[in-house]
Amino acid sequence: MHRAGDVGDWAVAAHEIDEMRRLTGISKYIDPKLGALLQAFMDGNLRKLREAVEHGNPKSFQAALADTVASCNGCHQASGGTLGVTVKVSDTMSMRHPHLLRKTTVPKDHGH
Repeated sequence: MHRAGDVGDWAVAAHEIDEMRRLTGISKYIDPKLGALLQAFMDGNLRKLREAVEHGNPKSFQAALADTVASCNGCHQASGGTLGVTVKVSDTMSMRHPHLLRKTTVPKDHGH
């Protein structure tokens, strides 16, 4: 979503935001407690992102994106997570998932 917004591909950015909204919505069925927390952190942010995209406003989009990343990281901390979300590309970033890579151990209850 952020790459599409960087170049003004608002259709793709809107699609990705809608996917984030969909995934946020179903999270409550996966984990009711953490799903509710995720929705509380993300609802306003996704709305602001969508509004910026609908208006094709790069400045508002970047501001909403920065707020969203901060909310993602706040939710990760509040829920005991260890991943940090970023949109900055660097050698320490996984290209499969937008999380900074750093030394960690596998949680005992980790699974897919």
